[in-house]
Amino acid sequence: MTGRSLEEDRRAATRSARVAARRSIPIESCPWWEPTTNRERALRFIWVRTYARHRPDLCDQALRDGEAGVMVLIWDAWLDGRETAAAGEPATSCPHDPRAGTALGRAVFSAWCRGYAEVRPPPVDYTG
Repeated sequence: MTGRSLEEDRRAATRSARVAARRSIPIESCPWWEPTTNRERALRFIWVRTYARHRPDLCDQALRDGEAGVMVLIWDAWLDGRETAAAGEPATSCPHDPRAGTALGRAVFSAWCRGYAEVRPPPVDYTG
């Protein structure tokens, strides 16, 4: 325990992440990079989120050399979902597996569905 309130720690995490992002310090410099408590996990989340807002170019890590970064893959899937919906194709034409074995595969599926739903929202039945 630091003896400070969570709100004080949150402000400090936000401030230090902003400084690190402005100075192009690697994201791994987060003081809570390997958290051991729930409080540290929350502070790491706040720190990384703030850092990513200020320097998204430093946060898009490629899985292998020469490949697109993770955020590019997710963004492309979202755009593809929007284009598919705009073309009038059914939602079942999604090329991504909802039960993918990796977190990235599931995130790409979710992004495609979100993009599709923004153009053609699913009907809601309020008849009860």
